[in-house]
Amino acid sequence: MDNGDIQWLTLYAPAELIANSYHVLMRALEADLLDRLRTMPPAFFEAVIVDVLLRLGYGGGQPHMGEAIGRSGDGGIDGVIREDALGLDIIYLQAKRYGEGRTVGRPEVQNFAGSLDGVGATKGILITTGGFSAAARKYVTHIPKRIVLIAGNQLVRLMVEHEVGVRIAHVYKIGAIDEGYFGEAPPAVLAFSAPPERGCEPAPPARPVPKRSRRPATPRLTPPWQAAVHRYGQR
Repeated sequence: MDNGDIQWLTLYAPAELIANSYHVLMRALEADLLDRLRTMPPAFFEAVIVDVLLRLGYGGGQPHMGEAIGRSGDGGIDGVIREDALGLDIIYLQAKRYGEGRTVGRPEVQNFAGSLDGVGATKGILITTGGFSAAARKYVTHIPKRIVLIAGNQLVRLMVEHEVGVRIAHVYKIGAIDEGYFGEAPPAVLAFSAPPERGCEPAPPARPVPKRSRRPATPRLTPPWQAAVHRYGQR
């Protein structure tokens, strides 16, 4: 086994395993989340729908801009998202809590479109924990109203992505060698030069000789006897 094989086994294989494990954990989390939603009361599920759309940025992400209003006689409207403070632009919601394998067909989507007519709306979102039939998806593409269909698998994916009903359990940091750092000498190394080889040390600089200060000459005093002789000789 050469160095290339060792590098592949020690770097790429573990990284690939971690990525695959991450996707497996996410799919398992989404499946558990979808099962949990299917067991929740209808009112709770409708509140979840409002929370998800607010996290997506509808209504400016402000909690007071969304409301779950599902109740008997609601006309097929389970929630609203106000896009502006005056309520001039409103998105109407319908939530269908279906079991696994059950789909929303075209008749249910047509009924929701009729509910939008009842409130004079042109925009709506229909969300289910099940799926949608091909006829239902085709129907919304041929009507003037803008109706978005969100199936269960897409719903839980949005919940995981925006952390609705989900918390971060663990965070792992994967390190790798910074090749750019080792491509050139780090700043701390550049500040010091390597010690010279033995016998090639440069001569130490000569120590400067301090300058002596010159004192003013002290006048020499002539002894008295010598001065007297000098005067005698001048006679």
